[in-house]
Amino acid sequence: MYLSPINGQSIALNQPLPFSLVDKHGILLAKKGFVFESEKLLNDLESRGGGFFIDFKEGGKALRHAHQSYVNRLQSVIRNQKPLGEIAKVGVQYAPPLAAGALEPQPVDWPYVLMKCNVLLHSASAEKFAAGLEEMVAFLTQQNQHNPDGMLFALFYLSSEYITLYSATHSLLCSVMCVLAAKDVLRWSDEEVALLFRATLTMNIGMTALQDRLAMQKTPLDELQRAAVDGHTHLATDTLESLGVEDRLWLDTVRNHHAYIHAPLQARREAHRFAGLIQRADVFSARLAPRVSRAPSSAAQAMRAIYFDSDMNVDGAGAALIKAVGIYPPGSFVRLHSGEVAVVLQRGPNTAIPKVAVVLNRHALASVEPIVRDTSVPAYAIASHVLRGDVRVHLSLEKMLALTRARPA
Repeated sequence: MYLSPINGQSIALNQPLPFSLVDKHGILLAKKGFVFESEKLLNDLESRGGGFFIDFKEGGKALRHAHQSYVNRLQSVIRNQKPLGEIAKVGVQYAPPLAAGALEPQPVDWPYVLMKCNVLLHSASAEKFAAGLEEMVAFLTQQNQHNPDGMLFALFYLSSEYITLYSATHSLLCSVMCVLAAKDVLRWSDEEVALLFRATLTMNIGMTALQDRLAMQKTPLDELQRAAVDGHTHLATDTLESLGVEDRLWLDTVRNHHAYIHAPLQARREAHRFAGLIQRADVFSARLAPRVSRAPSSAAQAMRAIYFDSDMNVDGAGAALIKAVGIYPPGSFVRLHSGEVAVVLQRGPNTAIPKVAVVLNRHALASVEPIVRDTSVPAYAIASHVLRGDVRVHLSLEKMLALTRARPA
């Protein structure tokens, strides 16, 4: 990002914004064309975002030209020794742009993000849905650029902690997994990744409440619940259309995300290619998440379930997902050759040697402070996966996320 702070008092009321406004982390606050109808709304949004900023890199030439035009007009007013009142009228007041990385990233309240996603998936208003979806995509995109390991850690870890928000956690985890696989492994275009992001986040929209209830239900599905689950892809498509989504590729992807196509991933038509990646992420995430009626699978079991297709051939979508998140994904637990149990913090230079932090010593006692281990060292090499339910220790998510931001020496 290339952020420049601006003075909110210089933004005109009742006029469309000529550019989008973001907060100090680059997260969207108001889209280009948005109209502030009251000073209170303007001030409230500015306070909530820690000020208003413009991303010059994203804004492109038009925004940079607008900035230069403003500077030229300001200089003209000053040269002509105009009074201060005239200077204040010269459009949007920019500060010098901030270089990429100049802003210190702030900790993310991931439980709050889950709540926001839950609200989004319950949207009844087309306007609120569109705004909420774009805000969520912008936020996740920023996290993916800044700290993808922290994002994966939070979502893998919380998928085992927030059973009552199963649908939101599942959608978030699947979407970031798919985007990492599409962008970093399959090298799909930015346009394809953007559509995949939105389709994955909304793949189960329309059955959010049912998914959350089923995660807490001890008994098998009844006939009505089974019918709802079987028809949820069409329900999701109908719901998206009612919320104003007209993109046929988006809708076709959601409609087909449970269809298994027996063809190489890259040889499929576009909607089936996207749906194939979502389908594998869906299976992987669902197996890792606990429910009241069953314990979760280990990461190794979940990976085996998506790595091979029904003919026991390597599945291209499953293989791409595993390569993207690693054999030992951030947020999962492992046993080291030292006898210690550790949680994975970061993916390593190859999938077998991630960065980990010890949470149980070799006597199964909780560590007072997490101890970072280098798994490329034979004594601390990974011996096996460990189920989350077998690690009876409470972790400070904030403390662990700080360790995911620290780069290896």
